[in-house]
Amino acid sequence: MKKSLKEKLGVAGVVVGAVLMFTHMIHLPLILLGTFGFGGSSMSNSIWIQAIGALLTAISIFLLVKDKSLKAKIVGTLMVLIGFIFVFLSTPNVKTAGPNHDLSVSMADFPCHQMGGVWMGTCLYDENGDVVFDDSGNPLNVSGNTLEEFTGETFSNDVTGLPEVKPTEVVFLNDGDTYNLSAGYVKQTIDGVDMRRLAYNGMIPGPTIKAEKGSKATVVFTNSLDIPTTVHAHGLRGESQYDGVPKDMGGEQSPVQPGESFTYQWEFPDTGLFWYHPHMRTDYTTDAGLQGNFWVTEEGYWNDVNREELLVLDDVTPHEPFFIEKAVKTLMGRFGTIILVNNEENYQLEVAQGETIRFFMTNTANVRPFDVSIQDTALKLVGSDIGRVEQEQLVDGIIISPSERYIFETTFEDVGTFKIMSRDRTLGFVTVILSQKSPSESALRNSTEDFVVIKDNLDALLSKPADKKLTIDIDMPGMRMMDGMMSHGADHAPHGDEGIEWEDEMEMMNQMTDSDNVTWILRDEETGKENQDIFWSLEKDSLTKIEIYNDPNSMHPMQHPIHFHGQKMVVISRNGEPVESLQWEDTVFLRTGEKIEVILQATNEGEWLAHCHINEHAEAGMKFNFEIIE
Repeated sequence: MKKSLKEKLGVAGVVVGAVLMFTHMIHLPLILLGTFGFGGSSMSNSIWIQAIGALLTAISIFLLVKDKSLKAKIVGTLMVLIGFIFVFLSTPNVKTAGPNHDLSVSMADFPCHQMGGVWMGTCLYDENGDVVFDDSGNPLNVSGNTLEEFTGETFSNDVTGLPEVKPTEVVFLNDGDTYNLSAGYVKQTIDGVDMRRLAYNGMIPGPTIKAEKGSKATVVFTNSLDIPTTVHAHGLRGESQYDGVPKDMGGEQSPVQPGESFTYQWEFPDTGLFWYHPHMRTDYTTDAGLQGNFWVTEEGYWNDVNREELLVLDDVTPHEPFFIEKAVKTLMGRFGTIILVNNEENYQLEVAQGETIRFFMTNTANVRPFDVSIQDTALKLVGSDIGRVEQEQLVDGIIISPSERYIFETTFEDVGTFKIMSRDRTLGFVTVILSQKSPSESALRNSTEDFVVIKDNLDALLSKPADKKLTIDIDMPGMRMMDGMMSHGADHAPHGDEGIEWEDEMEMMNQMTDSDNVTWILRDEETGKENQDIFWSLEKDSLTKIEIYNDPNSMHPMQHPIHFHGQKMVVISRNGEPVESLQWEDTVFLRTGEKIEVILQATNEGEWLAHCHINEHAEAGMKFNFEIIE
């Protein structure tokens, strides 16, 4: 009898114990997510219960299999039963949802998601018990019927009594002129949704401020919003006190409070295309419409063309709220669902056959890179952030990251309608009408003279060790246990291709992240300091060599546009290979796994900011300060 009982207890215990261990293997990762901020409190408080239950189960299975005594079988079986008790102490309630018997586990604020074919989390159900989806096919949460797990007050979307948004105007400012600029609220219908948007002088983009190289202008800014803000002169090499960076970011300006004004003195030392935007909660304010261009001209600087056009690229999501307390979607950044060109959903441009157009292009999106091309048309790349490129070249497309600018020319030789594209997305259309105009031909221009300070020292700059080294990394406490699952390795580009993520391909994970549970990192390799613990002192007029490495083995490698305020710089090598054509920039774009060498020309005294220009990444810590001193 004892043998029979031992055999029965042994077989039953092993089977039940194996089932229990499988239960722990599924449940324990969810508990760990909750513990580190990705789930509700009912989950986070149960990690030790789960861990003890899993340990007891492992011991019981060992006893049941290895020890042949009746006592061991009885002890092992009791431990299995105790393990079950620990599971039930920490397992949330399970309910049957509708006729298809989908299960929803009540996990406090853990977003609605699918695991193993079962819907779990705070899913919203219809009257038939089926999960409710939004227009994009994503499941909705019960709380606020939004995709975010977050609760709390959001920025208002009330459009009552607001004026309609106005199209952008070009404002010419002569040297010494004064101009009034105001930030306020407007209404705009996008994708059929009435949106409360933020605008400069009622326009999105704001007024294009056009000025001659070497001139200065006074701009009196008034804040007509209900939140404090500043205006950052992106790319202008002016005085640091007018750079628009608030003091809590290491800048020199106090925020402009609602109803108050601040007078900026802006100067325009470089020819090219620049832009302005807030430097407080840029994830919200810039996305909501606060953006505009500076267009700095110089007689005879560019090639002769028939006309010039501005292209401002952006994206928005009409249905999605912004939370007042903190930035969200900090893992990937906020990809918009609707593409806008010059704030239009259906951009149209009409040109005459044979015309050559010079396009001045800015990417103001929070995170989205664009790969811009025009159907059946070659593009001549002639300029970047700050002036001309060293060697003009014909290209099929131009990859432009957030905050970058590119200048290109194209001649439309054939009649017809041609798509402006970014990969598989249509940005707009160019309609070419019949004309007797003959296409002009021009050689590919070389502007080496613009880079003499670099070219005269290029061999020495390439061979010398870097003066400063930065590594891009990320800290996600709640995801450390999944490090191996989330890192992609040096030879594998994440999600997208070419080391660039073109869309939000981790949408469910992204919407669980915020500026509290994700920290994006710029690390100084010499000191080990990170983000705003870093402070560099550089000598004025020095050429500082900076190596920046975008670590592909971090927990979430992706592309990053790194922006340095108040100076200009040039990339001299990528992945150990010298760059063929130099270009002056204020933002450098790093793909996953790239290591670049940058020469920063320190021209402006003062204290400045450097940061990632994916707005959510900057809000999640990815910034540091430096000074230029005599």
